Amino acid sequence: MGATEGFQGDTGSPAVAPSGPGGLLDVLNVAAVLLDADGRIDLRSPQAEILFGYSPEEALGKYAGHLLIDEEHLDTVLALFAQVMDDGESWAGVFPVRRKDGGTRMVEFRNMRLQDDQRAYGALGLATDRTTLRRGLVRRHSPGRRQDRPRRR
Repeated sequence: MGATEGFQGDTGSPAVAPSGPGGLLDVLNVAAVLLDADGRIDLRSPQAEILFGYSPEEALGKYAGHLLIDEEHLDTVLALFAQVMDDGESWAGVFPVRRKDGGTRMVEFRNMRLQDDQRAYGALGLATDRTTLRRGLVRRHSPGRRQDRPRRR
């Protein structure tokens, strides 16, 4: 099965189908970043480079807080990371992120603790630019959008 083919269930109808370009996650340009238990960037998606501006060579192995967060917000972000890692509870919210180019953008995060087969913990952060998120949601849910109109028969 290729990346763009649907998964065929037992009944012959597609149970899983590929999403074409322009799907919600494409519009939002969602980045994924995996941190080790100490907060170092272990893995990250290509979208993370677009969102934050750092190449894999510049980001992998670095402490995410020191790379992405201004000093004035670092204690708050480190406390949130510790809470996720200690309690195992997810955290969702928005905070300012420093990009490689020196600019700051408000980024919406969903952070959760993960556990591997060795019982070691890490954290997964899913992130998108807040402005892009708001624009994407408005666009997807605007009345009168072609996809929201009933189909003519």
